[in-house]
Amino acid sequence: MLDMFKYIEKHIKPDVAFWGGGSASSNIDKVTADEVVETMKKVTSEVGNVSYKAKTYVTFGAYDTVPFGAYRPDGENPVVDEWIEKFSQFLSDDEMKTFRKYGYYSSPLTYKNGTQIGDKVTKVISLNSNLCYMMNFYQMTESKDPGNMLAWLEQELSDLERQGGSAIIMSYIPNIDECTRQIGLRWHALMDRYQNVIRWSTSSHTRKEQFNVIKDMRHGKPILMNFGIASASTSVIEPNLDRSAYIGKQPSFTVMYMDPENSLPVDYETYTLDLVRSNKFGKPRWHRSHRIRESFDLEDLSP
Repeated sequence: MLDMFKYIEKHIKPDVAFWGGGSASSNIDKVTADEVVETMKKVTSEVGNVSYKAKTYVTFGAYDTVPFGAYRPDGENPVVDEWIEKFSQFLSDDEMKTFRKYGYYSSPLTYKNGTQIGDKVTKVISLNSNLCYMMNFYQMTESKDPGNMLAWLEQELSDLERQGGSAIIMSYIPNIDECTRQIGLRWHALMDRYQNVIRWSTSSHTRKEQFNVIKDMRHGKPILMNFGIASASTSVIEPNLDRSAYIGKQPSFTVMYMDPENSLPVDYETYTLDLVRSNKFGKPRWHRSHRIRESFDLEDLSP
């Protein structure tokens, strides 16, 4: 991970960084609460110490708490409470108040120095997708809108619409097949209603580079894109199974090029660590694996 940061600093020099969460161990049948807390504190410190100092937007995922995927809508989450203050280096005091209580927040899209990107306001809206996750049994006590996240999201999008602004939505779990049905439908409905405000969304749970076309609920017309970002992890040992998921997967990261005036993605490329060569010669070797528009002969990244 540290070598990845060095490569990004030297060759990419990003204006903004998105950290997709899911940073603690995926060995969920053995990992302890103390181990999750220790990992989250350590990884968060390393992300905060990277010297390229891009404005960093964060979210957290199902592996970052114990039990796996757990998050209580009433805010009683002792494991998260142990490490959450580390995120204060990325968020303002007001953003931390919401994040500390519910695990979600919104923040203006800016450069590291606080200067707004583009002429019109764009907000990054970071959702707590554990609140919708089918493996979070706590949310069954409040199945319609745990933590009032959807009501909050609707207000955020409504405010941006009135301002003529736009939104980028990030979450750990994509709203495909792992959100409970009622929450997933309401989330989808908001994406449909505010398709004029939301520019794109991103998620990371699958550890695969994926592209999800979001369609309107009535006619099935493509309206938005969700980009499943590349993962710096290698493989995942599945609990109770004598095999590893994603065999052969190389550590990687994604670079998104965005038009600052409308916040729309212009191009998208993935960089990969060549593990075989790196191990053979004892030196990490990162390289650009592919660029989406070039690889698929696309005119743009519209749905």
